[in-house]
Amino acid sequence: MNDAAPRKSRSGCLLLLLVLLTPVALCAPLCVVGLGAGPAGGPVPPVTVLELDLERALGEAPGGGAPLSPTAALTVRDVVFTLEQAATDPKVRGLFVRLGGAGHGLATAVELRDAVLAFKRSGKPTLAFAESFGEMTPGTGGWYIATAFDDVWLQPAGAVGLATLAGETPFGRDALEKLGVQPQSAARKEFKNAPNTFTEQGFTEAHREASLRLLTSAQQVLVEQVAKSRPALGDAAAVAALLAGGPYDAAAAFDKKLVDKLGYRDEAIARIKERAGPNATLLWLSRYHQRAGTAYDDDHAEGAPLVAVVTAVGQIHRGRTNADPVSGTSTVGSDTTAAALRQAIDDDDVRAIVLRIDSPGGSVTASETIAHEVERATKAGKPVVASMANVAGSGGYYVAMNASAIVAQPVTITGSIGVYAGKMVTTKLWEQLGVNFETIAVGDADTSFYSTDAPYSDAARARLDALVDGIYASFVDKVAAGRKRTAAEIEPVARGRIWTGVDAKERGLVDELGGWPVTLAVVRQKLSLPSGAPLRVRDFPAPLPPLQALLQALQEDDGESSEHPGRAFAATARPTLPRSASDVAAWRHALADVDLDLAAGRAVLLTPALQVTP
Repeated sequence: MNDAAPRKSRSGCLLLLLVLLTPVALCAPLCVVGLGAGPAGGPVPPVTVLELDLERALGEAPGGGAPLSPTAALTVRDVVFTLEQAATDPKVRGLFVRLGGAGHGLATAVELRDAVLAFKRSGKPTLAFAESFGEMTPGTGGWYIATAFDDVWLQPAGAVGLATLAGETPFGRDALEKLGVQPQSAARKEFKNAPNTFTEQGFTEAHREASLRLLTSAQQVLVEQVAKSRPALGDAAAVAALLAGGPYDAAAAFDKKLVDKLGYRDEAIARIKERAGPNATLLWLSRYHQRAGTAYDDDHAEGAPLVAVVTAVGQIHRGRTNADPVSGTSTVGSDTTAAALRQAIDDDDVRAIVLRIDSPGGSVTASETIAHEVERATKAGKPVVASMANVAGSGGYYVAMNASAIVAQPVTITGSIGVYAGKMVTTKLWEQLGVNFETIAVGDADTSFYSTDAPYSDAARARLDALVDGIYASFVDKVAAGRKRTAAEIEPVARGRIWTGVDAKERGLVDELGGWPVTLAVVRQKLSLPSGAPLRVRDFPAPLPPLQALLQALQEDDGESSEHPGRAFAATARPTLPRSASDVAAWRHALADVDLDLAAGRAVLLTPALQVTP
């Protein structure tokens, strides 16, 4: 992992800009008309059935979507808030959602399911339709969301790809050895298993214990919730048995009451319209969101206390946020995120801050920069509520530890409180390629600490251990201070171990379990407001339209000063191997830049790799 500011190729950026803007120039009149008077406008039909396609994965960060789209993609928060608004809107008479095998994280699935359950309590009908819950792939996550609906329809040729929760971790030690690469690392402590994917051939006892407990705890949450909402399936043990017995074809799924009806999309839509009432009209939830807004918008809650939302999505590194408007992926740049927090601190209208986190962690120093601004906010009298989505791992927890309160979903991957650092020794690789590196240095200095051409000397290893020990002890002490506990109390639940949100709450690392509704309830408590008091919620900084954001990134716009770089982000840059084998220096640098790198001096707080398949 490289925690330095991402490098950019100006010529490459200009080429990309030319490619993107050429079609814009050719269709300028059409684009202008479309952006100014598109189908997003107009009233909400008097009898509306909201439609949502959850085959499309939702993100957490605002401002996503295709670069030439006139509107940003919906976020998880948009869906939650919009369904809350629609539940009280007399024009909205029902909800139709397409589900299937989209790759939602577990916590996102819980958040969306809870939002549907809250909407359903209004008495308005809900219907979920799937062509297939997974197609020769696991579909547990999509089916789990569907169990919140009144009716679950499945296409007759579809399937319900249920499976118990499982996780996969790649171990590349043997492959690296064949390449002539020797990983060397120091991790604190036995559960800090992020480097194991490079240093081990399989699970260590501690790695297996933590990972298996994570999966077991998460599955327990899911089966208990399904059993509660779908009593016809039996108790939690019966639901767990159904998961273990999957996948099921459509006939078997209907027979076992996993779905309520076998039919096609047109039939399902006809059914939900029939339940909604005469002249019912389908309307995308995104269109409704644009037209009706939510109860947390300025128009609906004028004068209400303002809550700033700062989103931290992706791996944490120093410098500016590295966002890719084309793919929708992003990282967490400490410069950008800290500036957003400073803007919220300095804004007299802001009463509280929500730090929304979905991050596996990253750089120690970058995480500390963000954590410091969180602490500054609380000292300034503005409570900060950390709201954790799918992952708040290691550095993702570090940035939350000084918050006034921490909220996580029961299945959020929380922690670990641990650190590792190291490097890849590539001596044999270069020998095989016929490349020989010679090192010279002033005096008789030991260069093995930083060099990738030599293993750590005993003295260098001692320095590495001392650095890692110091970072770990500091991490534990700071968590203890933030959680108002002693280091002795935090140490047993630290040690580099990951937890689910529910397990983390039992151990004092999390205050409340839930998503956005619980987060805002905690905000009201911190502001001494009555339950359900109106709030205004606003992103800091305000997201730019995707195309404008891309243009600003290509221009490398730093804003007025380092105090306000929030609008600017760095364009995504990925290292590439040079075309010429003679460019050995660049080749070597590229190798050191990929995620295999554990370069000394870049101690990282990163969650162990575990690909969970819901």
